[in-house]
Amino acid sequence: MNLWRIGIDEASGRPRGAAEPVTTPSRSSGSISFSRDGKSMMYVSTDRRSSIQRVGLDPAAARVSEAPSPVFRGSRMIYTQDISPVGDWIAFTTLGGREDLFVVKSDGTGYRQITDDAFRDRGPRWSPDGSRIAFYSDRSGRYETWAIRPDGSGLEQLTKATGLARTEVAWAPDGKRIATNDSVKTWVQDLGPPLDQRQAEALPDLEGGHALQPRSWSPDGSALAGTLSFYTSPASVTMLYSFASPIIPTTVRHPSASSRRSCSSAASSSPRAGRR
Repeated sequence: MNLWRIGIDEASGRPRGAAEPVTTPSRSSGSISFSRDGKSMMYVSTDRRSSIQRVGLDPAAARVSEAPSPVFRGSRMIYTQDISPVGDWIAFTTLGGREDLFVVKSDGTGYRQITDDAFRDRGPRWSPDGSRIAFYSDRSGRYETWAIRPDGSGLEQLTKATGLARTEVAWAPDGKRIATNDSVKTWVQDLGPPLDQRQAEALPDLEGGHALQPRSWSPDGSALAGTLSFYTSPASVTMLYSFASPIIPTTVRHPSASSRRSCSSAASSSPRAGRR
């Protein structure tokens, strides 16, 4: 965020000429104050940075087994991230003036930027075979689901919705379908037909009319785990939707976000848990 200045006619209060940028050596500048003689200016600079860390996990006991250690430190704010199926690569997006997509190996090497444009790229998710990364982007003029290879090639639009914009994506285990969300409904999309011929199927409404934010499919593709949108749900809620029993999903409420993440992982590996 830059600073600007513009001349003002003190008598009428009208601007005198066009605004001019006052470039400062910071990402964001604010809280401006001038000296009495007008020759000096003071401002507050905001500079946020993020890092990716790895931590050992005992899945049987659901406990952290070793202290966090840094994998990647950058000069930007990291927004969303996902680890590849075999755990050797991490995809992440940045937040701020530019929202691009990056990959880095889990040992911190191989850092590479794979999108570089003015569009907002968010929510990367690796395909089951690790050959592509799905994400949602406004590069078509609205948020839709796209996919790209880890080397930056093969950019492809996966959804072309006519209603609300699509966000949040989860690959089916066979890589032939994806689940997406538009904040009102959850959709399952078959990727087989050409883009203009693809018809998404809406899942039934969940409790309170909320949409499920898809996180992961069960290994056999019979169930979909996710959470209720934090924009609409005041509580932390994990849900497991069974395609075999599509009327009533299993609901698990948690007192904290950490509990929600643990139970979501457990639910995604138990495809029968959603049946009643």
